[in-house]
Amino acid sequence: MDASAGVILGVAALLGINRLIWVGDSHRRLKWVVIQLLNVTGASYMVLWGVPDFVGNMAIANYVLAALIVFHSIQNGRRLRKEERESADGADSELEDRRAEVRARLKDGGKTDDKEEG
Repeated sequence: MDASAGVILGVAALLGINRLIWVGDSHRRLKWVVIQLLNVTGASYMVLWGVPDFVGNMAIANYVLAALIVFHSIQNGRRLRKEERESADGADSELEDRRAEVRARLKDGGKTDDKEEG
């Protein structure tokens, strides 16, 4: 395998890793940070050096691949924010459900106390 094939396969692997970041739920933030660092490194490499065999008019392909990596990086950030927002909303709704349950118990408890006294 020559250097050009290695770089292209590396970019393909990085894009595949970007798709797999959301498989599993543990350590999501740590995985996101590591993948984002790999994305920045990969995009920088593609802009600065790129695929060795892409010269002349083909050099634009290096920029396209770098833009694709940046796009996936932005997409990962959006996914992370969405997941965090949904998990916060879920926690809020569970808390509100628990509060409503406690309020209902308190109201029922107050009504039975009034009946017992009378």
